[in-house]
Amino acid sequence: MTYFLSPGVHACLSGECLVFLDLKSDRYCSLRPSDTKQLCPLLHVRRDETDPCRSTSVVPDRETLALVHRLRERGLLACVGEQAGRIDADIETPSHDLLSDPAVPGPLASPRDFLNFFLASRQAKRMLEHCSMEEIVETVRTRKAAQPEARDHLETARLLVRIFNKLRPFHKRRYLCLFDSLALLEFLSRYRLYPTWVFGVTMFPFEAHCWIQGNGYVFNDRLDQVRHYSPILAV
Repeated sequence: MTYFLSPGVHACLSGECLVFLDLKSDRYCSLRPSDTKQLCPLLHVRRDETDPCRSTSVVPDRETLALVHRLRERGLLACVGEQAGRIDADIETPSHDLLSDPAVPGPLASPRDFLNFFLASRQAKRMLEHCSMEEIVETVRTRKAAQPEARDHLETARLLVRIFNKLRPFHKRRYLCLFDSLALLEFLSRYRLYPTWVFGVTMFPFEAHCWIQGNGYVFNDRLDQVRHYSPILAV
């Protein structure tokens, strides 16, 4: 029997552990290395040639079938699916970050920038308070897909990210990667820029994180920081 990732479920390998992200419930779930090794070959997913879970055949034992049953009860796996999911988000690995740019005087924010910053921050706050993560991700995905093919706007993005960071203290809210990334996405979209929103995880201890990237650059985090995370979802 081959199993599919359920709609709205994403997965990645973090070390030797398989991690699931269920957008419907906004929860993460991870498996032990031994369970990962048994389960991965049963999944109908697209895999790279170097994927450690690749296997030509496997006969699941009783314990593995019990694990599959539990995962199906939680809505993470299904017996049928329309297309193969993917283990690990299919994204470009960044090589630079904008926060490491040489220190230069910050750009002046125009009245339009102030307005867009506060509208974007308010929209991000409203979405996180009133929408599910599945709805938020689908909104961002649909908006991005409706745009013409992206061109290289790195210099514009560099300028706008610096303006966003300069205005960020005006929003009296402590830093939270989810809010700040969504607010930055909303801000950039008002200038017709649509970078990639990446969610990543790491194990031992388990941590989840998200950031914005594009054109080989991380926009709102340090490269050395995001390298510790295995991407599980890219929007």
